[in-house]
Amino acid sequence: MMPRHVRGFFLPTERSLLLTHLSVNRKSRKVYVVSEDDKKIAITPAWLNYKQSEAYSGLSRTTLWQLINARKIKAARIGRAVRIERDSLQAFMEQSTEDLGVL
Repeated sequence: MMPRHVRGFFLPTERSLLLTHLSVNRKSRKVYVVSEDDKKIAITPAWLNYKQSEAYSGLSRTTLWQLINARKIKAARIGRAVRIERDSLQAFMEQSTEDLGVL
């Protein structure tokens, strides 16, 4: 089943799941949806900060910055914070592997 997009987060769709509240683990900065039967489902953010993008892609901050300036990946600036769109980063990585003939 394809995930639903809800306010910048992707939520898995389960017909039997009734959402009651969100739970945030402050140490790991993971957000979970907690259902009535106390199951936790991790939420994957649609927009990543630099540290998350580095971990997700294995690219350095400088390389990410260069890709943003070259408009090869989408990013948004909110105040001083920069958020990188996860889908555009994934698409760039897939395009790069296809160009090299890896896939």
